[in-house]
Amino acid sequence: MLATGLTESAWILWRVRQCLAEGEAATTRAYLDWHEFEDSKAGLFVWEAFVTGEAKSKCQDKTKRHIDDARRACDEFIERLPDPTSECVEEPTEPIRSLIGGALLWARWSDEPALLRTGCLVVRPDA
Repeated sequence: MLATGLTESAWILWRVRQCLAEGEAATTRAYLDWHEFEDSKAGLFVWEAFVTGEAKSKCQDKTKRHIDDARRACDEFIERLPDPTSECVEEPTEPIRSLIGGALLWARWSDEPALLRTGCLVVRPDA
């Protein structure tokens, strides 16, 4: 799942950037930090869903199960607005190796290598 998710994330980010009008692609910024995104008033905010345990869908259809899990994470994100950083998963104790940061670099949303060490918001819905 990790390899597939990483490849799909990178491709989706690349495709979204490609679909922006030429001028927009050059000026639209991607953010991993909610407060920076909020202050900017525009851009693409990237976050991670962590749906596990009792919060996971019990649907037998694999595709529907993934859709249900994604919907549950989005609902949780919306419930947390205006500050989705409340009730976050604890800060990592080890150095971050950001796969989504790497995907943003690959998709040319940024050329900042620090993204490889920058965490993102993780939304973990309860059961």
